[in-house]
Amino acid sequence: MNVSALQLQKAEFVKQLVDITGQTKFPLEQLEIEITESFLLHNQQHAFNTLNELRELCVDVSLDDFGTGYSSLSYLKGLPINKLKIDRSFVNDVPDESDSNALVLAIIAMGNALDLRVVAEGIETEQQIDFLTQHGCQFGQGYAFAKPLTAKNFVSLISS
Repeated sequence: MNVSALQLQKAEFVKQLVDITGQTKFPLEQLEIEITESFLLHNQQHAFNTLNELRELCVDVSLDDFGTGYSSLSYLKGLPINKLKIDRSFVNDVPDESDSNALVLAIIAMGNALDLRVVAEGIETEQQIDFLTQHGCQFGQGYAFAKPLTAKNFVSLISS
């Protein structure tokens, strides 16, 4: 679930999330929230508190579009997240462009060193899959695997 920085900044966000998942009986440990770096820039203490509350509830938190904003590696130290997502703008030119390759490899190495799951976004070719898996990227998403689906079509797909 993508969550905007504005939503996360609200003091009642975690309580509302707990209420909604309780009403719908959706298990919190199956929920993944994607945040962007902009959430961390507004009020860093509030951001860390919110992320720690989510971690205590066993909600997975991914840092989406890593490296595309005003990245500061200092906030990654101790940040309570589970996944680091490589933005499609880097993956798009892999494996043909050396600069993109270098950035992707650095993000994979950093994510692995921080014991984070690394997800590459926007994978469209077998060559990208091969490059990413050979270099330690554990997860990927993109058209190479499936086009976006509605919830109804997804349920139909997994039910058959």
